[in-house]
Amino acid sequence: MSTSPIRLVLDLQGCQCGSRHRGIGRYSLSLAKALLRNAGTHEVWLMLNGLFPDTLEPLRHEFHGLIDPARIVVFNAPGP
Repeated sequence: MSTSPIRLVLDLQGCQCGSRHRGIGRYSLSLAKALLRNAGTHEVWLMLNGLFPDTLEPLRHEFHGLIDPARIVVFNAPGP
């Protein structure tokens, strides 16, 4: 029995906030990379928050070669 491919959307705000280099940020980044390397036929999308503009390009660079850049989506949420 085969399974249908799934679409997985990962919110990576944890990689964009103050803890991006420790704790939840490092865990989220590692988890996303591992999922992408093992996605097989599944479709993975990454969501980044536009309220953290300084983190967008570094995160895009982190995923270079692992995901189609069109699947890295920036959303804009209401500000603080």
